[in-house]
Amino acid sequence: MNLALSCKRWSLVWKDSQVKAEWIIFKYGRAHCLFHSIRLGPKFISVEVAHAIITKGGILSRYFAQRLLIHYGEYDQKLIELKASHNIGQSDLEKIQTNTPWANNLPITVSFLILFPPAQPHGWTKPEVKAVKERLLELIDLGFKLNYDIIIEIFHLFERRLDEIGKILIDSFKEIKQETQENFLHRCLSETQNPNITNFLHKYLQNNSELNVKKHQIIIKSLRYL
Repeated sequence: MNLALSCKRWSLVWKDSQVKAEWIIFKYGRAHCLFHSIRLGPKFISVEVAHAIITKGGILSRYFAQRLLIHYGEYDQKLIELKASHNIGQSDLEKIQTNTPWANNLPITVSFLILFPPAQPHGWTKPEVKAVKERLLELIDLGFKLNYDIIIEIFHLFERRLDEIGKILIDSFKEIKQETQENFLHRCLSETQNPNITNFLHKYLQNNSELNVKKHQIIIKSLRYL
């Protein structure tokens, strides 16, 4: 890493997610590479790097997910109130309350890369909605949250495979969120402007007509005021 800081050519090589994945697995092994990736911080780890690590055999364990939540989970509301009582600046307080720790939901994204690996190993079978829900519920039980920004991130991650696995994702997410399909899709559409994703989601709106599109536009406008 020090060489990457001092040499422009090595710096370009070091920015490659595949190179990072190879290095971290070689240095720490498949069982511990994700832990050390997080330890190195946001300058090292990214969704692309996590993707590459999983593709190359990195292991996401339950223990790792638990430790990640402990160190990068949601902020403690009592601690926030204590800081407020000791005259912390209002702008700083708002940042504490609204900012999400950078690694907070990485296990959810990585879990989907394991469920739907980019390079399917021999004998791999596409998981059904039940299996996806069970994995999500395990992570939710650990304290992670399936927010709509994470849902959209996963749609982006599998943008090229939506025709293959998109329906499974929709059914899994809407059941976890306890939303009707129509409400779930409208909410997702309000969170992204990616044309490939919006076109895909529109396919599953009931009676995908001009009237329904107008209804969607009205819902988006109302959500912006919430």
